[in-house]
Amino acid sequence: MKISRVKIYLKFSIILKSLVSNLQASKIELSDYLKKTLNKDYLTFFGMCRTCFIVILEFLKAKYPTKNKILICSYNLEEMIEIAKLSKFDVKFIDLDFNSGVMDINLIKRNICENTSAILFTNMFNNSDVLSELQELCKNRNILLIEDLAIYFGNFNQNQNKKTYAGSVGDVSILSFGIMKNVSSIYGGAMLTSNLELHRFASNLEKSFSQFPKYLYIKKFILFLLLKILLSKIIYNLFFFYIIKLAKIKNVKFLLNLIYPAYNFKVKTKIPKEYFSQISKLSIKIINNFVKDKDFEIEKEKRKNNNLYYSKLLKNNPNVRTINIRNPNYQNFLDFPIIIKNKKKLVIHLMNKGLETRYHFYSNCEKYYNLKNCNNSELFEKELICLPSHSDISKNRIEKYCREIDRFYEI
Repeated sequence: MKISRVKIYLKFSIILKSLVSNLQASKIELSDYLKKTLNKDYLTFFGMCRTCFIVILEFLKAKYPTKNKILICSYNLEEMIEIAKLSKFDVKFIDLDFNSGVMDINLIKRNICENTSAILFTNMFNNSDVLSELQELCKNRNILLIEDLAIYFGNFNQNQNKKTYAGSVGDVSILSFGIMKNVSSIYGGAMLTSNLELHRFASNLEKSFSQFPKYLYIKKFILFLLLKILLSKIIYNLFFFYIIKLAKIKNVKFLLNLIYPAYNFKVKTKIPKEYFSQISKLSIKIINNFVKDKDFEIEKEKRKNNNLYYSKLLKNNPNVRTINIRNPNYQNFLDFPIIIKNKKKLVIHLMNKGLETRYHFYSNCEKYYNLKNCNNSELFEKELICLPSHSDISKNRIEKYCREIDRFYEI
């Protein structure tokens, strides 16, 4: 029996429950939960995580009209870089640190100047070693520290003396509730901060936005239903696995574009209209019921244990490098990332054994602007793949992945 590389965590039971939930009670419960979790005073919901970022940039332009520089990791979601560029910011690409997989703190220090207004810290591997130092640096230089938690909301920081959640360090945290996220409502985003001036600006701007377009909501809901069907055990084993296998092994471009939208990324000339949107009432109720669901914490614990098991089994393979997490108990990746040579050949080898992998969400974004300075970001794009670690993956399945990886490298 083959198991999909991804899991859609949103359950139909949560959606059905949300249809009859009280909006006001849900909004109060969810707001209290998010503010307490991320140690922030204020919350504003938006239609997308990208909307949150747009609003923050508009605030910075209004407050600091001469400070137009922002530092962003080059290994990132393409649209986030695009938003900063289209918002007329001077984007300085910061390379990854080779070991931790997050922005290189020394490069950040080297590139900060009097015109720097913000740093976007994208928490892509739940590695927060540099955050305390970065927080102090931003505080001393009057720079806004933005934590992007689109992937890792609900996980813990690893460098604090006490257990604190990722997203509780920066001046502002932004969340995504998209289909593939560990907290999903099909679409939606949220911005949390203790900066009252930023909160008031965001709340006023949010009121001027329109509802997320109905046709796009329907499109996303259909995609959600389609993925639920395609990733079900029967359909996946009979049909969908072989479509993915064909796309990867034969390099079928139109199938790759469908499976991995980043393959089809093109730099835009203006910010899409749907980015300026409000969240729906139903989405708020879904998110609230999602985080209250008994399986939410159980899923996180299972992912953590699966990631730890991968680490244990692969640690003696010299051809496999894993992200250096100082405290393994906080190693709660959505998937287990590994950096390897001969990426394409390994992916094909595993597919031929009935084992699917996933390419990471991000790419080396500087290439879209004809820059070639971020070597580690380029290496991560070319050599990083993700092994499934969701709760449907058994220990036997993990052992098979690791055994075939060892076999590929003749360990």
